[in-house]
Amino acid sequence: MMATHKISKPFEYTFLLEFKKGYNKDVGALLLVDSKQKEPALLRWWIKNEKIKVEAERKYGLLVFQRNRMHPCIVMTVDLFNQLEQHIGQWKQTNFITIDFVSITSKIIIVPLYPFLNWCSSKTMKLFINSQVSKKELLCKQKKIRKITRRKK
Repeated sequence: MMATHKISKPFEYTFLLEFKKGYNKDVGALLLVDSKQKEPALLRWWIKNEKIKVEAERKYGLLVFQRNRMHPCIVMTVDLFNQLEQHIGQWKQTNFITIDFVSITSKIIIVPLYPFLNWCSSKTMKLFINSQVSKKELLCKQKKIRKITRRKK
């Protein structure tokens, strides 16, 4: 995903957002416990998301996935979700799943995407980002990305 409008830059500089679509058999709550796979797909996706987040110098990672013929979900750390709850108010929308993988340091939470977007509107997200990242940090990231982009050309 690439932000093309300057109003979306604070989101782009704060979050690494990754999308996965079309999975059925590889993603499920019980597969995380009883799968014969060495590493369940959701864990692989999250590890990759965290790695790229660090490389891209983003503060938070988000993973959106949709299984075939199912509603899309969003994955984030429980820490981020708790910060959003403090900023927005308690999540009362739908059920959610919290997962504590032994092989990674943070717990993750999975919630349905559309109820999440109703709860955390773009205006609310903008206020949250502004409370988390200073304008100075955003300007530094903009300059750094411009330098990298110029080098690639």
